[in-house]
Amino acid sequence: MKDTVSGEIKTVSITVNGPISLAETTTSTNINPENLNRCFVLSIDESEEQTRIIHQLQRKNYTLKGYLQKRELTKILEKNIFAQRLLKPVLAFNPYAESLTFPSSSLKTRRDNEKFLRLINAICFLHQYQRKLKRKKISEHEVIEYIECTPQDYRIAHDLLSDGVLDNTLDDLPASARKLLELIKKYLQGRSNRDNIPIDKIIFERKEIREYTSWSFAQVRNNFRILRDYEYLQLIKVKNGLANQYRLTANYSDLDFLNTILKPEELEKRIACA
Repeated sequence: MKDTVSGEIKTVSITVNGPISLAETTTSTNINPENLNRCFVLSIDESEEQTRIIHQLQRKNYTLKGYLQKRELTKILEKNIFAQRLLKPVLAFNPYAESLTFPSSSLKTRRDNEKFLRLINAICFLHQYQRKLKRKKISEHEVIEYIECTPQDYRIAHDLLSDGVLDNTLDDLPASARKLLELIKKYLQGRSNRDNIPIDKIIFERKEIREYTSWSFAQVRNNFRILRDYEYLQLIKVKNGLANQYRLTANYSDLDFLNTILKPEELEKRIACA
């Protein structure tokens, strides 16, 4: 940190008692593996539709209506901060935890499953005033107070993960590269239907994908490199001075992690039958 007196950079050690809540942002497609294991990964929506929505909001911010809405938003944020300060330390237990399921195809899901369970408990904790406070006598001199998670807490957690969060967290392929891969497949499917050629036989160039997706040169170049490293794209050797040509390999996999997680309706049926 910068010394306030001398202006020089010096090392400062800070000790913080946990647990903590951490949010980190980056423009890099390569995320530290330790962060991947400990955090839910979110990616921004880079679609043209989302860009139009952002432009519309930016224009609205320069109107009287937009100014008044921003003032109202500040009041809402303050109310949420005050509401969080009303939360009390209380134990939260999940009575249906042993009935849940989670993907187990890779070693990293050992931590991801734990994150999912913590998310359910955090949602329960936030709704502590809507939960009945229970007491359990542990010994003659000890009684613990706690609340229990409900199927509604699970439904909220499931809905949060179903919006692409689970795919981004469990997928080894960076989100932007996965998105481009899906767009390439869509582009090639169109060419396959038009020319009656199998997808894995179609040869294409980066320029075609840039024009189809409207992605920038840097976006397409960087994600093509990642897709090559992951062996989803095969570079076709060509003569010097000509554009590189590619072929989609047949070893790509579609994501369907959510189907390995118990649906809220299925959980409610299990609880009702228990």
